[in-house]
Amino acid sequence: MSDRPVRVSELAEFVYCQRAWWLKMVCKEPSSAEAREAQAEGELWHQAQGAKIARTDALSGAGIAALLLALVLLALALWRML
Repeated sequence: MSDRPVRVSELAEFVYCQRAWWLKMVCKEPSSAEAREAQAEGELWHQAQGAKIARTDALSGAGIAALLLALVLLALALWRML
């Protein structure tokens, strides 16, 4: 048994695919070129998703700010009518 600590990424790999973890950690099999290519594509996809989420968050914040401004202006308009 090794005294080396288990990394969180290793646990995640095991949970995602026990067979792939076993091949990598126990059999010391290198990943295939196809697997490395698929991983690179997956990383690009995740980066694009992160960018989309960041844009969505920014737009949501701007929408809430615009709504609050509209409510304040409406309240001021109603207050002036009194």
